Amino acid sequence: MPILMHFHGWGRTGRNVLNNPRITEATDKHGFLLVAPDGLGKSWDFWDKTSRDTPFAQAILKNLKTKWPIDENKVYLSGFSYGSAMAWRLVCESGQEFAGLLAIAGTLRQQEDIECQAGPINITHVHGLKDNVMPLPRGNNNNPLKGIELWRRTNQCRVEPNTVEKINIFTCHHWTGCNSGKDTSICLHNYGHMIPKGWMDIALTKIKEM
Repeated sequence: MPILMHFHGWGRTGRNVLNNPRITEATDKHGFLLVAPDGLGKSWDFWDKTSRDTPFAQAILKNLKTKWPIDENKVYLSGFSYGSAMAWRLVCESGQEFAGLLAIAGTLRQQEDIECQAGPINITHVHGLKDNVMPLPRGNNNNPLKGIELWRRTNQCRVEPNTVEKINIFTCHHWTGCNSGKDTSICLHNYGHMIPKGWMDIALTKIKEM
């Protein structure tokens, strides 16, 4: 079975993830095993390289493989807020272990100074343009597409997206045909810091089509 490992937001636990229908209804519908780890102190260590929680997450995945019939080619990461930034850090350091990243409302800062040693990965990121909790990095030109600069660069994509499409409340910018062979997307909405209703269904549908 495919796996979605989802990291909770700051001040929360994995139990919050397992009780959130915006996540569980989508994973149930698409047949994913949902894995929701607990971070120490209800938070995650992600700001700096060599995160303490990177080997922790790897150990969880190793343990899961001994207990569940896992499709090792379909292990995906997700997270909300601090959990999203943790997922960014994990795939940046060990992305070759994962099929893709579905990030929600959380990024790493100073992306221009980060090099992802793990290399390219398929990514879909969603973020609210009115998010004042973990605002989307926009750069000097106030460009929201700057918020995914690390992955556009890591995936060796062109500067401008190949396509833009409207999906419900989301405006999605897609980079396809990147030199790495990986796809990169950022979907924006005009709301704040949240997991948008219906988003996980859209994201999981997308990765099943890839």
